[in-house]
Amino acid sequence: MGGALLLTLYWIQYYDIFKAFWFGLFHSISAFCTAGFSLFPNSLIRFKNSFTINLIIDILSLAGGIGFIVLYETMQYCINKYKKIKTLRLSIHSKLVLITTFILVGAGTSILFLTEKWNNNANYIHNILYASFQSISAQTTDGFNTVDISTMSSTSLTVLMILMFIGASPGSTGGGIKTTTFAIVVMFINSLLKGKSSGVVNVYKREIPMETVNKALGIFIMFIVITTVDLTIMSVTEMVDFRNLLFEIISALGNTGLSTGITTQFTLIGKLILTLTMFIGRVGPITFGYFVFGSRKNLGYGYPQEDVFIG
Repeated sequence: MGGALLLTLYWIQYYDIFKAFWFGLFHSISAFCTAGFSLFPNSLIRFKNSFTINLIIDILSLAGGIGFIVLYETMQYCINKYKKIKTLRLSIHSKLVLITTFILVGAGTSILFLTEKWNNNANYIHNILYASFQSISAQTTDGFNTVDISTMSSTSLTVLMILMFIGASPGSTGGGIKTTTFAIVVMFINSLLKGKSSGVVNVYKREIPMETVNKALGIFIMFIVITTVDLTIMSVTEMVDFRNLLFEIISALGNTGLSTGITTQFTLIGKLILTLTMFIGRVGPITFGYFVFGSRKNLGYGYPQEDVFIG
């Protein structure tokens, strides 16, 4: 309700009290739930220079995107710290989520700010505002935008696609493979390159169970497979730009809602594929796989091992 109240106080300068409250309530819920629905025709482009709108929507989106467990632990930690009570340390999960989110948003904002051709009439502060808002929107998969996505450069769209693909965090309202999945995959690859036995993943003096590592790798690979299959089929059925088509697919799989504005041009087949892709992205590829192929079964036996050459 705090976000709704602050948004209401801002919009009351443009609308009557009832309409301002309705806009504030709707957009605060939409931001926290990373839904991305807006009551304005062009999302929040009209308010792109408003520090108030940018800050409130960003905070709500990040709060919804980091997950309820992390949100609770962080709030409890800050409260205990303020009251000078012995604080319980944050869990490995919370630390991993917060650090990964910070790195992704920071890197995304920096790249967009440096590479995108922003409005020459805008100052550096506003350009940082545009870049950070788009980065947070893609990373938390909230789907709001303050600039026209279709006019952004290929570099910017690539950055947004990476952020949408990774997405929010487990236990949140966002989509994507999730920040912890991405972090574990990166650490697993780093472990293999350093020659550690069996690709052991260690973080903050704790070892991540191999079952969790395998699950992270499975989700990562399945997202790539789904994206590849969608792109292969839709590149035949849809006569649109390849870059924009890939953007729409990743946005659908990550349940983001950002668009370059080409979805109205899709055929019935293309729309059905995107609909199924959004469904898979929401329930999760592993859950969907269990639904299609059945639950995991233990065979109760194994085969002799024989090595093959890799790489």
